[in-house]
Amino acid sequence: MGRRKTQAVAFLFCLAAACFAWWLRGREAAVPVQGVVAGSTAPFESIDLFYTAVAANDWAQVQELTTPALWSYLKTSGFVQEWEERRRADPTVAFRLFLVRASTVDWARGSAWALGEVQWTGGAARPPNTLQTVFLQQISNHWHLTRIDSRAAVEVTLEFYQAIESGDWFAMRRLTTPDYWGRLVASGVLAALQREWAASATGVYLVVHLRDFVQGARKAWVSADVLWRPLTLYERETPVVVELEKTAAGWQVARVHGHWEEAK
Repeated sequence: MGRRKTQAVAFLFCLAAACFAWWLRGREAAVPVQGVVAGSTAPFESIDLFYTAVAANDWAQVQELTTPALWSYLKTSGFVQEWEERRRADPTVAFRLFLVRASTVDWARGSAWALGEVQWTGGAARPPNTLQTVFLQQISNHWHLTRIDSRAAVEVTLEFYQAIESGDWFAMRRLTTPDYWGRLVASGVLAALQREWAASATGVYLVVHLRDFVQGARKAWVSADVLWRPLTLYERETPVVVELEKTAAGWQVARVHGHWEEAK
């Protein structure tokens, strides 16, 4: 009996300790987060704060989170007016989240970018979810948005590989310059891709991880790692640099350095 009583007391002590720990964690979670303010010291928090302020029409906050050049563009391009009209039409419209697909932070240079899907909630005036590339610069130890692109070269690169993954050869052709598409067809690369994709149609054909990119006025370069036929005996990883050109149709893939010509 004494032994059982001792075990019971020990059990009750452990239970009380667990309950106290649970209560304490709840108290800690309830403490407001400090430091998440306009021009946050964390780059991607600034993105969330920006879109939240846009949906709320908090233009003072938006101005704090952007560079003077971007703020001037937002005012003169009709962006501010559009969002004021949208909020009047539906006050329930709100920012949900920025789902990051790829990002890079250069702490030494104080610059960053993130490609992600902007998601919204609300009624009839809720805008569609869109992919956007947001560029940031660190100014006085705070991160500010400098530019927002809806069709940046990095996004086109992601769409290019997604088209291959889904076997959408028409989309792949649309995202490729005519000259490079002709080379892929003539060299047999396209036919090899189609055969491999058909052989792995029941699983994932490729996974792409975007690492960084440089975008100029007419040319851009995107570095990435492509994992072909993952989790199979044929798995292989290839580092690539995708070269893109700005054409009348927008950014298009002009060449892929690192595979196909050499490996296929």
